[in-house]
Amino acid sequence: MEMRWVPSTQEPHPVGNRWCSVIDHLAECEQPGPMYAWNLKQAQKGNKEAAYQVGLAYMQGWGVSNNPDRAEYWFRIGATTPYEKRWVGERFRDGQYVPADVRKVDYWFRAAGDHDSLLQLARIYRSATFTTPDPGKSASLCLELLKGGDGYVRLAEFELGNMVLDDQYASGDPKQDLLWAREVAQELIGQEEYKLAWANGLAMDLPGSPEVERAVVRSAAAFNVDLAQTRIADEFPDVSPAEREAWLQIAGRNRSAAAGKAKTAFETMPPAERAKEQAAVQELQQNYELAGAYYRDDDVLLNPDFSALERSALSSGDPEEQLRLAYHYEHDVGGTDGFSRAKALYKTVRDQRVGSVRLRIGNEYLSGVNGFPRNTFTAATWYGFAARGGSTIACKRLVDMKRPGC
Repeated sequence: MEMRWVPSTQEPHPVGNRWCSVIDHLAECEQPGPMYAWNLKQAQKGNKEAAYQVGLAYMQGWGVSNNPDRAEYWFRIGATTPYEKRWVGERFRDGQYVPADVRKVDYWFRAAGDHDSLLQLARIYRSATFTTPDPGKSASLCLELLKGGDGYVRLAEFELGNMVLDDQYASGDPKQDLLWAREVAQELIGQEEYKLAWANGLAMDLPGSPEVERAVVRSAAAFNVDLAQTRIADEFPDVSPAEREAWLQIAGRNRSAAAGKAKTAFETMPPAERAKEQAAVQELQQNYELAGAYYRDDDVLLNPDFSALERSALSSGDPEEQLRLAYHYEHDVGGTDGFSRAKALYKTVRDQRVGSVRLRIGNEYLSGVNGFPRNTFTAATWYGFAARGGSTIACKRLVDMKRPGC
């Protein structure tokens, strides 16, 4: 970021790529030294905007020698907005102009106080980008964000879910911990599926039928990916008006742009259509409570044979079967054993998603199920993608099919 000139006592005037005050010696304002001297004089009189500029000058060595301590001194006087405070913290995070220092990052991000800064700080402590991991501080910040009641609640839950899966945090309530872990595993699988549906025929040079694309998008929507949910509402020709608005309403819960669209549509509906939409929303919600995902009534994983699913999920590597089985362990089995099995499966789904999502698509092309046409060649291609994504099961399938790829 270049030093900016924003004096409060004069009307700013652009000079080249800099900002300069309209003063008698206008040409001098293009020079770093006079700009620094002018700002320092104003800052010493109590001008906070000028104090911020002095901090920038010391940090960037522009018009004065680089001096991180003097920079921070003036920033503590002149940085008054969350944006300015976060910007200073980011420099200490990135080691740009100043040495990286997690203690100063902590100070400035907390001083900024906005939810984005607190979430960034939580992620720094969890991921240990440039400091020793401190999951306790990360969890504490996330728990604070849960009180905000805005879109950052979901992001904080996502961080907590990852910490649960990595054995970095436990709330003392296994049901709550598994809820966070499940949301992480489901959303990451859904995002991977949606990404493939969007890229199919573009990034992968593998054109698929519209039926296949819709099947993949529907799966992502079931796992609460709001982009997939709004795509069903906006683009799928086989969706009734009631189901369309139901998906928009579900998507709107995830701080999506669909919230306003759903509200407007609902307010203009005739009473009979409103009733149908509410019934469709209730159906999706009931299925979520029954099976842990927004499955439609015709979804094959809504009411599976769990003994058969247990044999299949553990041998096939299918992430959607694994998620359904994990939910069964979580809610129907319960107890220490059930919770432990569920958590292990959620972690498997999260960690193996790149290969396993592609493996599942390969399986469906091989079997010709769930809207996928049976095509051995295309199945082998997807098994190749899965193998390169780390799936050992896909490698075995390729060997069995006498195809290269592993």
